[in-house]
Amino acid sequence: GRHKAGTVFKFIYPDIPYTKNTVSTHDMDLPAALELGKHLGISLPSEIILFAVEAKDTVNFGEKLTQEVENALETVISEIKLLLDF
Repeated sequence: GRHKAGTVFKFIYPDIPYTKNTVSTHDMDLPAALELGKHLGISLPSEIILFAVEAKDTVNFGEKLTQEVENALETVISEIKLLLDF
């Protein structure tokens, strides 16, 4: 990625980045899916917040998180707790 592995991002819809993978509807990104839902009259939350963590390796899949992503989890959990007044 363009950022250091483990970097935490917070996106608030509609400012969620679009991906360029649009080969089929099975490869639809989140912003496109939300827009489609709106056009279909599906009730959506008034606010959608997405947290993302920069991955170290986006080619190989495994059952465990990389250390960088695992280290970022506490930050993400803390941010979510703040949002929920938890």
